[in-house]
Amino acid sequence: MQVKCPYCFHKVHPKRGKYQIDPYRCSNCKRELDIDYVKSVSKNPFWQSLLDLIRLDANYFNTKRQIFVGMIGKSGHGKTVYITSLFFILKNLPNIWQEYYYRCLNEESIEKVEVFVKNFKNSELPEGTPVMFATPSILNFIKLPYFLDQVMCFYDAAGEMFENREQLAEQGKYVCNTDVVFCIVSLRGIGTDSNWCSEFNVLVSNYIGWVQPKQQNLVVVLTQGDCALDEIPEDVANYLLQGDIYQYQTIQPDKLERQLQGISEKLRSFLLDKGCANPVRLIEDRFKKVKYTIVSSTGQEPVEGKLLEDPTVTDPKRVLDPFFWSLLLNK
Repeated sequence: MQVKCPYCFHKVHPKRGKYQIDPYRCSNCKRELDIDYVKSVSKNPFWQSLLDLIRLDANYFNTKRQIFVGMIGKSGHGKTVYITSLFFILKNLPNIWQEYYYRCLNEESIEKVEVFVKNFKNSELPEGTPVMFATPSILNFIKLPYFLDQVMCFYDAAGEMFENREQLAEQGKYVCNTDVVFCIVSLRGIGTDSNWCSEFNVLVSNYIGWVQPKQQNLVVVLTQGDCALDEIPEDVANYLLQGDIYQYQTIQPDKLERQLQGISEKLRSFLLDKGCANPVRLIEDRFKKVKYTIVSSTGQEPVEGKLLEDPTVTDPKRVLDPFFWSLLLNK
């Protein structure tokens, strides 16, 4: 069986020791691979695929079973807070979606999903990602509505890496090998900071200057949307504020994609109206596909790195939208 290693990105035939308890390891980088990772993403022989098609809903074949998600964004724009908020919601969805559950497939994901989320529930926000490359968080999502089983690897790179191309070239190769990139841009100051669009432009220019991203999809994630309610269109503001976890109780894929596409188009027009024509045209020319989303990771304003109230599952708003785009774009 052949798998794509989440650490070195080589396509390998993982090897196991002679004993049953020995772990699988990548034959290239020698990193340990969880048995569920190997079994979930390995390429099955043709006859096995036919058997799966008979046994499972045909939607099982609509998306990849393994998706690599990279994250780019400058320091302070909320990359790590967003991914922690997303894991907070995904961790609580088994209480809402019938049959769905998840499993962490490496130590990094256990830390993010269990430790970071526990602190998040206690009003403590995670610190930014260290400058050195962070190990990916690897999660197995089982029986997602419509999308069924998915293994997803999340790569959260330090914001300092995207401020100059030398650091990006040295440490950003992992993000550059992902299927979809979440471009995290805070909306804070969009109505008052004359450099807002310029900083957005520098971020994407630095990334594109080192990568040829034509094989990557890009999801622009406008964070801290609750700080820009007076700036964004009224219907987009209403969409954001009404977007708690219970809005996703029932997933109708066609309706979901139409809704996400409608908001994406409105956010694109909003960015153009704000003078961001250059970064918008740049990313749309260089990436495979580009979508726009808006989120509020906490639903409240933090003070000195802490939230004033412990967040509940209804506080984060629309944090699942980028997650669903990553699945829809990789059909």
